[in-house]
Amino acid sequence: MEENTNSTIPFYFPKEYKSIVSIIGIGGGAGRIVNEMQVYEFLKRYLYVFDMNRKEMEELSLPHKYLIGTDELGSGKNKRFAESECKKTLQGLDRITSKILSCFIVCLGGGTGEGYIKTFLQKSVEIGTKLKLLVVTLPHASEGIEKRNNALRLLQSLEELVDAIYVVDYDTLPCNTLPGLFKEGNRRIIEFVKTLVGSIVNRGVLCKSGKTRRAA
Repeated sequence: MEENTNSTIPFYFPKEYKSIVSIIGIGGGAGRIVNEMQVYEFLKRYLYVFDMNRKEMEELSLPHKYLIGTDELGSGKNKRFAESECKKTLQGLDRITSKILSCFIVCLGGGTGEGYIKTFLQKSVEIGTKLKLLVVTLPHASEGIEKRNNALRLLQSLEELVDAIYVVDYDTLPCNTLPGLFKEGNRRIIEFVKTLVGSIVNRGVLCKSGKTRRAA
């Protein structure tokens, strides 16, 4: 498979992967969060984004971004379609996913993230990643009760695949507008990941205890 020289790289993965950490954003919202993490120089080499929407991907400045799907227009909020495309076209994830710590970031409520995440986590389990961390946002009630309940059910089903979950629940954040909620949620996720990964790559610390869950 040849490397594509466009800014968005479909279906190309490094030949070798030796990093102790992978920070993987799945879907448009998570991609924007991961893109913001570049402000921290020590995180840059660990950042990856996967999405189905070429336009969204081309707005990101990350060097490692991967387009999945054939029409490049996104999932249309269709979780089953995203899941099918992910399983059909995703190759080489074992070269991206770290065997030490893999941090998967997903904004639940969107078709791409919800459709991809189980496949990504299952692959991480298969390759024997020591610590699998799931970082998620939960939709605000104003976005629809059904959408929120579906996200909660999916989150519960993913617990057995990970070692830890960090949750940012938009319903609990002290903001009065959706843009304000998203901004604060992004800030909390970035700060959490920065602190966690910094403690590992800067100090060589990696502790794996039982499964934990932290809600922001």
